[in-house]
Amino acid sequence: PTGTHFLGQLIRGVDLTSEAGLEMNVVLESGNIASGIVLDANGLVVPEVDIDVNWVAGGRLYTPEDNTDLLGRYQVVVPMGEFLFRYEPPRGSRLMAVEIDSTLVTQDMVLDVVLESGLLLQGNITDDQGLPAAGVEVDLRNLFTGEKIILANNTTDQAGDYIVAAPLGTYQLRYIPPRDGHLVARDIRGFQLDADTVKNQVLDTGHLVTVKVEGTGGIALAGA
Repeated sequence: PTGTHFLGQLIRGVDLTSEAGLEMNVVLESGNIASGIVLDANGLVVPEVDIDVNWVAGGRLYTPEDNTDLLGRYQVVVPMGEFLFRYEPPRGSRLMAVEIDSTLVTQDMVLDVVLESGLLLQGNITDDQGLPAAGVEVDLRNLFTGEKIILANNTTDQAGDYIVAAPLGTYQLRYIPPRDGHLVARDIRGFQLDADTVKNQVLDTGHLVTVKVEGTGGIALAGA
């Protein structure tokens, strides 16, 4: 329940196919409460902001009920450790996402956040047959520094539509299709975002090349 120090627990792959049923006892461990309020640059509260918590070493923490309420307040429970906190406003909002890097949590703490307004980049992505391309990731990186811009809700919906908020700048704009698909990614360098912009894109269909990368001794190499 909200307000307790219990960590949520997510159990995947529970097998309920047996007619004998299943007994599953669960022990909830205790953690630390990270709470705060999310405001915009004018000091107004921002409801329905999704808070994601990731281990710095990799992997997302399960944090149930992690959206801000109508007063912009949130509360999540995390164990001791070092985390990335990410705040994503609702899809279509002009407010930009914020990520707080390398936050060490050793006790209950307060993290208040201000979301700045940005420019809207939106459009529709299709394949070369005119069919909507769902699940395509939209990625922006500063053209000169390579810094990745944190974008909220940056994948296309079932109609192939996307809408993100980003600061003014010159970027490398990437459209990254889902893994194991047959659409070819697209990379646009020198993309200028200086006003609200509509950018539609057609992705070509290609051939799927499957590669396995191994290190010394034939050990599979992840993240290559």
